[in-house]
Amino acid sequence: MEEENRKLRFLLWLNHGCSFPVLYGDDGEMQCNKCMIDFKRNSVEEIEDLFKRRALLSIKPLKEGELIMGSEKKIEIPTQLIEDVIRSEMIRQIPEKDRDKLIKSVVEHAMSAKKDSYSDTPTFFQQAVNNMIVEEATKIFREWLDNNREVLTKALFTYLNAEKQKRMAQFCKNLIDNINKYQISVNLVLDGKKYD
Repeated sequence: MEEENRKLRFLLWLNHGCSFPVLYGDDGEMQCNKCMIDFKRNSVEEIEDLFKRRALLSIKPLKEGELIMGSEKKIEIPTQLIEDVIRSEMIRQIPEKDRDKLIKSVVEHAMSAKKDSYSDTPTFFQQAVNNMIVEEATKIFREWLDNNREVLTKALFTYLNAEKQKRMAQFCKNLIDNINKYQISVNLVLDGKKYD
């Protein structure tokens, strides 16, 4: 099995599309200086990934479902595939020793990012936290109102009745003041009794 693997890698190295000036094969090596693939040492997944990247670099990005026409061939490349390859390549290019530093830098930037440098508005992160707190507080308050609906209803009716009585008293006072001011003669009938 190991011998077959070596032969297949050798055949792939010879026939992958690059010519001999860029192929290096001394001392049993199987490298391509153009593709930067080591057919002897790279894993199958790494070789596959490098082939995909090479294929994507040779074409312009397409919109989802767009076709390239030529030599009676139709090639459809999903946008998601292009984005995935670009993302994985960007991650791969970050040295392992710098990842913690990069993550720390991204977090610090996210925590301090504002809409602009001239305003005192909260950072995007602070605003998101504030929104979450308000949303959670609203849910809790709604639950509390649901649990105390009966007491709330009584309190609301008491308030409205008190306000109604205040408004009626004010209306009566204004009416009496205007009657006296303009010396209007008024006949008032309550429960069938007439008052002058």
